[in-house]
Amino acid sequence: MDRPILLGNLVSGAVFLAALAVLTWPLAALASIYVVSASAFLAAAYARDGLVRRLEAVVWIAPWVAAVALWAWIFAGVDGGTPWLLTLGVAVVVATPSYLAWQAGALAVRQLMAWHRAGRSAQATA
Repeated sequence: MDRPILLGNLVSGAVFLAALAVLTWPLAALASIYVVSASAFLAAAYARDGLVRRLEAVVWIAPWVAAVALWAWIFAGVDGGTPWLLTLGVAVVVATPSYLAWQAGALAVRQLMAWHRAGRSAQATA
């Protein structure tokens, strides 16, 4: 597994889950399962050598599709009378910014970890 990918996603996910837990802990519990499994998936996929761009795009999109499916399932359970296309559209609208914010947070964590490693190695050589 790619350790920076895994840690970045888990830390970023934990921040968003903490905020979600304040609003609704059952949804946060369900989302934590998604965050852990998607983080492990991304870390395992990025640990592979020779990941071509097309496959990298599929790897990055797969957790987003899972997020859309999860939100569609949640919305369908909340209001079972809504047409499935509307439910799917609302799921896309909610899942997309959520996923992008999570990944942007994970990128920031990975960058901070890289800066920290670079600072430590510079101190060690000085």
